[in-house]
Amino acid sequence: MPLDEEAARVLASSSSMGSLVTIAKHGSLPGRLNAVLAIKEVVSRDGAFVDLADDKVDEVVDALLVIIKALIRLQATKAAMVATYHLASSDERVAARVAY
Repeated sequence: MPLDEEAARVLASSSSMGSLVTIAKHGSLPGRLNAVLAIKEVVSRDGAFVDLADDKVDEVVDALLVIIKALIRLQATKAAMVATYHLASSDERVAARVAY
Protein backbone atom coordinates (compact mmCIF):
# COMPACT_ATOMS: atom_id res chain seq x y z
CA MET A 1 0.00 0.00 0.00
CA PRO A 2 1.63 3.29 -1.07
CA LEU A 3 2.15 6.07 1.43
CA ASP A 4 0.49 9.44 1.09
CA GLU A 5 2.64 12.59 1.11
CA GLU A 6 2.18 13.35 4.81
CA ALA A 7 3.00 9.80 5.92
CA ALA A 8 6.09 9.70 3.71
CA ARG A 9 7.29 13.06 5.06
CA VAL A 10 6.88 11.92 8.67
CA LEU A 11 8.57 8.57 8.07
CA ALA A 12 11.45 10.26 6.24
CA SER A 13 12.21 12.47 9.24
CA SER A 14 15.45 11.81 11.07
CA SER A 15 13.76 10.61 14.26
CA SER A 16 11.35 8.26 12.48
CA MET A 17 14.08 6.88 10.26
CA GLY A 18 16.24 6.31 13.33
CA SER A 19 13.45 4.29 14.91
CA LEU A 20 12.91 2.27 11.74
CA VAL A 21 16.64 1.55 11.54
CA THR A 22 16.73 0.34 15.14
CA ILE A 23 13.75 -1.94 14.56
CA ALA A 24 15.24 -3.24 11.29
CA LYS A 25 18.48 -4.12 13.06
CA HIS A 26 17.25 -5.36 16.43
CA GLY A 27 13.50 -5.95 16.32
CA SER A 28 11.46 -9.11 16.17
CA LEU A 29 11.25 -10.79 12.78
CA PRO A 30 7.82 -9.31 11.95
CA GLY A 31 9.02 -5.92 13.22
CA ARG A 32 12.12 -6.08 11.06
CA LEU A 33 10.00 -6.95 8.03
CA ASN A 34 7.61 -4.06 8.64
CA ALA A 35 10.47 -1.61 9.23
CA VAL A 36 12.13 -2.58 5.96
CA LEU A 37 8.84 -2.33 4.08
CA ALA A 38 8.33 1.18 5.49
CA ILE A 39 11.89 2.20 4.58
CA LYS A 40 11.36 0.86 1.05
CA GLU A 41 8.17 2.89 0.63
CA VAL A 42 9.91 6.06 1.82
CA VAL A 43 13.06 5.73 -0.28
CA SER A 44 11.10 4.89 -3.42
CA ARG A 45 9.60 8.39 -3.36
CA ASP A 46 11.49 11.19 -5.12
CA GLY A 47 13.34 13.48 -2.73
CA ALA A 48 12.47 11.49 0.36
CA PHE A 49 15.98 11.71 1.80
CA VAL A 50 16.72 15.34 1.01
CA ASP A 51 16.67 16.40 4.68
CA LEU A 52 18.59 13.43 6.12
CA ALA A 53 22.21 13.86 7.11
CA ASP A 54 24.78 11.59 5.47
CA ASP A 55 25.32 9.67 8.70
CA LYS A 56 21.59 8.87 8.91
CA VAL A 57 21.59 7.64 5.30
CA ASP A 58 24.58 5.47 6.22
CA GLU A 59 22.59 4.00 9.12
CA VAL A 60 19.71 3.20 6.77
CA VAL A 61 22.07 1.51 4.30
CA ASP A 62 23.68 -0.47 7.15
CA ALA A 63 20.26 -1.69 8.33
CA LEU A 64 19.28 -2.69 4.81
CA LEU A 65 22.51 -4.61 4.31
CA VAL A 66 21.97 -6.43 7.61
CA ILE A 67 18.53 -7.53 6.41
CA ILE A 68 19.89 -8.65 3.03
CA LYS A 69 22.68 -10.68 4.62
CA ALA A 70 20.47 -12.17 7.36
CA LEU A 71 17.94 -13.63 4.92
CA ILE A 72 15.23 -13.45 7.59
CA ARG A 73 12.39 -13.67 5.10
CA LEU A 74 12.22 -13.45 1.33
CA GLN A 75 9.83 -10.48 1.42
CA ALA A 76 12.19 -8.56 3.74
CA THR A 77 15.20 -9.38 1.58
CA LYS A 78 13.42 -8.20 -1.57
CA ALA A 79 12.23 -4.99 0.11
CA ALA A 80 15.75 -4.29 1.39
CA MET A 81 17.21 -4.88 -2.06
CA VAL A 82 14.68 -2.54 -3.70
CA ALA A 83 15.31 0.15 -1.08
CA THR A 84 19.07 -0.22 -1.50
CA TYR A 85 18.65 0.10 -5.27
CA HIS A 86 16.65 3.33 -4.89
CA LEU A 87 19.23 4.78 -2.51
CA ALA A 88 22.15 3.79 -4.73
CA SER A 89 20.39 5.21 -7.80
CA SER A 90 19.98 8.60 -6.16
CA ASP A 91 23.32 8.90 -4.32
CA GLU A 92 26.71 8.07 -5.85
CA ARG A 93 28.28 7.74 -2.41
CA VAL A 94 25.76 5.05 -1.46
CA ALA A 95 26.25 3.33 -4.82
CA ALA A 96 30.01 3.16 -4.27
CA ARG A 97 29.54 1.86 -0.74
CA VAL A 98 27.09 -0.85 -1.76
CA ALA A 99 29.23 -1.92 -4.71
CA TYR A 100 32.22 -2.38 -2.43
